[in-house]
Amino acid sequence: MGQKVNPHGLRVGVIKDWDSRWYAREDKVGDLIVEDYNIRKYLKSTLYSAGIAKIEIERDNAKVKINIHCSRPGVIIGKGGTEIEKLREQIKQSGEYIASLGDRRSDIEFVRDYFSIRADKYEALGNLSASESVIVIDGYVAEKNVDKLVAKLEKKFTVAVSVTEPPEDADIPVLLENNRFNAPMEAITEMYALPSKDDPDPSPIMAFFYYFFFGLMLSDAGYGLLMVIFTTIAKKKFKLSDKMRKTMDLYFYCGISTVFWGAMFGGWFGDIIPVIANNFFGKSLTTADIAIWMDPLSGNNPMTLLLFSFLFGICHLFLGLTVRLVMLWKEGKKLDALCDTVPIYLLVTGIAPICANMVAGGFPQTVLTVGKYLAIAGAALVVLTSGRSSKKLLGKLGGGLYGLYNVGSGYLGDVLSYSRLLALSLCTGVIAQVVNMLGTIPSNPVAKGILLFFVFIFGHTVNIAINMIGTYVHTNRLQYVELYSKFYEGGGRAFAPFGTNTKYISLKEEKVNE
Repeated sequence: MGQKVNPHGLRVGVIKDWDSRWYAREDKVGDLIVEDYNIRKYLKSTLYSAGIAKIEIERDNAKVKINIHCSRPGVIIGKGGTEIEKLREQIKQSGEYIASLGDRRSDIEFVRDYFSIRADKYEALGNLSASESVIVIDGYVAEKNVDKLVAKLEKKFTVAVSVTEPPEDADIPVLLENNRFNAPMEAITEMYALPSKDDPDPSPIMAFFYYFFFGLMLSDAGYGLLMVIFTTIAKKKFKLSDKMRKTMDLYFYCGISTVFWGAMFGGWFGDIIPVIANNFFGKSLTTADIAIWMDPLSGNNPMTLLLFSFLFGICHLFLGLTVRLVMLWKEGKKLDALCDTVPIYLLVTGIAPICANMVAGGFPQTVLTVGKYLAIAGAALVVLTSGRSSKKLLGKLGGGLYGLYNVGSGYLGDVLSYSRLLALSLCTGVIAQVVNMLGTIPSNPVAKGILLFFVFIFGHTVNIAINMIGTYVHTNRLQYVELYSKFYEGGGRAFAPFGTNTKYISLKEEKVNE
């Protein structure tokens, strides 16, 4: 009673917009919020007589835009714009002062990390129970580090250590640990949600298909080769943090997959090999001639690749379904495990060849007949098992029919979603070929070679940048929407051990001989 809440907070997102509009990395958000506060505080005190009602702040990578809403704009502008010029001069002086501190950047970074460590220290101390002679520390430790931690504590301090298993209902933090091939997937999982205590770590589950789909969508061996080279150099030449090294590993493996699919489709910087052979050496060569499998841009090959995309997608969906079966089985829900997965296996496996034959034809009658009976059996089992939780016969029937509708429409949408594998693959190849075509417009061989060189460098740089972003987004989307929805819930919190969390300064403990 008696406590007041500013109504502006309730209206934001409904009838009012945010006063600060920008995006930033998690480690920058706090600094920018304080900066916005100081900007508003300075302007309101400096321009008090202007009757400022609201100050909006927008940011991008290059600049900060400030919109001032006031009742007396003339006070801010001044006669003939004199006050505006004063503000600009102040901004200029501030910029010059900041620039003059450039040679003290290392000192500023040191101070920033120093106070960051101090803040973490006092936050940790606030969570401890202590008297003049006793300190009690209660927390979590990774099971593999228990013996090492106990030995280290007993060696350095007079201490009593008690190690116990956490209770079943405890909110246990999550620490992901995988081998080098699977570890890059941890960041992908963290962007979605960390696993709860009942979830498996999805990183090793999705790793193969993540690299597989990324390479298939980018599908240019030249681009993949550049990814492999640059990530290898970065890992060898630079001192990378653990997080950045995992990112380099992610693009290294994605690069290998891209080289594989590019070689399968004959794509090396688009069709640059046939272009050079045809225009400068007088040899007739096509992308299909150097493709190990096929050129997806020629003839009826786009339809072939589309059907294979659906096939890869079904395998991906079945992987998620299999994980769900195993999870339910281990929980002792064996009937649920079978009823929730086996009918779907039969239904999708049976319908797939029938639909593929309708689109492309050429399937043996035996395969179609087997598919028909599998689909009928799967549909019947879905109807019989989906309404099993209902006690009444009518409820069971209604639940079964509704379940059949959900499974049919849901999995149809899921499978069709994998058409993006074809779409992005064709997009990369078409743009790359257009870039090469633009470079060969002149008829003069010398002019053609010079133009092709510059167009090649600029065009393929833009193409790989744009399509890598698109490929990354859509690969993540296939994991989050199609795979995770089959077995994963998330909701865990990250394990945050005691430590020195610095951004610029690396601290290393040295052993001193006593």
